[in-house]
Amino acid sequence: MAKRTKRQPKVKLEGFGCGVLQYVDDDMRVVPDDASPAYAMGGVYWRIGVLAVLSIADMLAQAWWVNASLSIGFDPWWLGVLGINAGTFDFTGFMAGVCAVLPAVGILLLLPAFIWPRKHALFHIMMLCFWEGISRMLGTGLGRTILYMRGVRDGVIDYFAGSGVPGQLKESDTVAGMWPAVVAGVVFALVAFVFALIPRDKGRRLAKPMVGGGLVTSIGLIGIVMVERGWMPVSLVLLLVVTFMAWTVLPGEVGIARQCAGKRVETRWMWYSAELIWVETLFVFLAIMVAISGI
Repeated sequence: MAKRTKRQPKVKLEGFGCGVLQYVDDDMRVVPDDASPAYAMGGVYWRIGVLAVLSIADMLAQAWWVNASLSIGFDPWWLGVLGINAGTFDFTGFMAGVCAVLPAVGILLLLPAFIWPRKHALFHIMMLCFWEGISRMLGTGLGRTILYMRGVRDGVIDYFAGSGVPGQLKESDTVAGMWPAVVAGVVFALVAFVFALIPRDKGRRLAKPMVGGGLVTSIGLIGIVMVERGWMPVSLVLLLVVTFMAWTVLPGEVGIARQCAGKRVETRWMWYSAELIWVETLFVFLAIMVAISGI
């Protein structure tokens, strides 16, 4: 194993944007030029691919479980298959409840993960809580919409509606009737992800067509959602957060990753970058869906 240098210069974001990984740069170390492997963007990309496959599989599995159980709730599909749910007043029920709100657990780990950056497990557990929880939330919404489109109206237990008894599924409970906004949300998330990954030449601004395309996409998304939902303050705030994440944080995160590659940072930080980039992309998409559905 290559010997570490005592300290690496801070990875400072140059140009437009900001990212999270810069806040733990004091813990990074440089791999000497005569040693390998080192941080590489190719490694970040395939790690993002792994996370994307796992997230999509988790989302589809949750959608399947909603349709199989006719139950729309917080409980993870993998606990439902094992017959464990958060409604039982015992240890397994309590643990099911914890797993059901994994994004909240991730938020609780946020401060410790950055106070003690050398405890790498804290960061990875926090990211796992975020991407698994968000994927499952999207899967629950997808499963609810599939139920409605299949013509299932009665006998569905919707815990989000505050009741644990079978009731009637309404179109307002799904995104089936707001497909233009859903399509716009999907397109926006994909454009933001690709926009973030486009290489930026050092010292040069982004091409005007790229900036214009991002602006048009943002205005179009806001316009479509406002038409579908009306001028709701919550939706408007969420969309403003989405545009900030998409055009500032995500490109900044990728920019920091490229700087890490240029400085030959240790390979362990590739997982950090991949997790951050993917979770931020998921958050953009989730926020759009929440703005659309009004949940």
